[in-house]
Amino acid sequence: MRTSSDLCGRVLDARYRLDQVIATGGMGTVYEGFDNRLERVVAVKVMNDNLVYEPGFADRFVTEARAAARLSDAHVVAVYDRGRTADAVYLIMEYVPGRTLRRELTFGGRLPIARALEILTAVLRALQAAHSAGFVHGDIKPENVLLGDRGEVKVTDFGLARAIEDGDHRASLLLGTAAYLAPEQASDRTPDPRSDLYSLGCVLFEMLTTRPPFTGETPVAIAYKHVQETPPLPSPAAVMPATPGR
Repeated sequence: MRTSSDLCGRVLDARYRLDQVIATGGMGTVYEGFDNRLERVVAVKVMNDNLVYEPGFADRFVTEARAAARLSDAHVVAVYDRGRTADAVYLIMEYVPGRTLRRELTFGGRLPIARALEILTAVLRALQAAHSAGFVHGDIKPENVLLGDRGEVKVTDFGLARAIEDGDHRASLLLGTAAYLAPEQASDRTPDPRSDLYSLGCVLFEMLTTRPPFTGETPVAIAYKHVQETPPLPSPAAVMPATPGR
C-alpha cells in the first residue's frame, strides 16, 4: 500500500500541489497543498488505496463530495473540489491553520467547562446546518473538529462516512471510532441526526473528563457497551485534574 508521504511534491490534475502531510487517518491522508490556478493554500485529502480500489467507492465519493460542497456554514470546513486520477481519489477543502480537538485533548488535558461549551455550541451549529440540508455526518469525533489559530471551530469530513457505507471498509471505519458510536451504528443500523448528537455527547464527556464514556480492550467491546449499557455521568470521580494554567 502507498505510504502517507509518497505523494508529497506531486501535482494532481495539473493544479493541486501536495506540499506536506498534516494528518493521517483510517480514510486517507490530508496534505497541506496549493491550488496553482487560484493561488491559495488548500487542504487535500487523498483517500487510502484500500478504498480507491473498492468497487463503487469512487462513484459514491464523488456523489457525496458534490453534495458536501453545497453545505455552507461558518462552522463547517468548506469543500472546494473533488477529483480522481489513475491512482488517487481526492478532496480539496478549506485549509484551517491550527490543530484538531484530538491534539488539544492529548497535549492539553481536559478543557475548562466554558471552553468545552464553546466548542460544543460551534459543533451543534455545524450539525444544525448539515441536518437541515439532509446530511448526517456519521463520524463525529475529536479528530474531525478543527480548532483554528484565529479562534474558529469547524467540523470536517461531512459525507465521507456515508461514501464508505458499504462493505468491510465501513465496518473498519466504525470500529476505528468505537468510542463515539451511537448505539444504532454499533448495531449496524442506519444513523440519523440523533446519531451525531449522541457522538457529540461522547466528545463533550471526553472534553470534560479526558476520556470517552466507554472504554474497553477492543473496539468491539466498546461498541457492545454503547448498545448494552447506560452512559455514565461525568461525575467528579471521573474527572481528571485540569492541566495547570488551563
